[in-house]
Amino acid sequence: MKEFPVLRIELQSMIHSIQAAFSENIMQLDFDVKTAIDEFCRPENLRQIVQNQVSTVLKNVIQQEIHNYYTYGDGREVIKAAIKNRLDNNETSLDY
Repeated sequence: MKEFPVLRIELQSMIHSIQAAFSENIMQLDFDVKTAIDEFCRPENLRQIVQNQVSTVLKNVIQQEIHNYYTYGDGREVIKAAIKNRLDNNETSLDY
């Protein structure tokens, strides 16, 4: 098959133009991302994020420990004793 040099030169030129455009676009994107990160990571923002996360984690841990206390720990025995006391003293009103 016969080559067409003019067509080949134009395609190579177009490939080069596309690569240059992508390269410029990537450089601008890198700059924009770095700028956004620098702006967001100011000390006051990071301090607030850490405080919010610590509060969330503490709340979750406290809730889990309360759950564990009443499900597996001494709290379960208190509830069990209170229910047993009510049942033993006929303090329920079950009308069937």
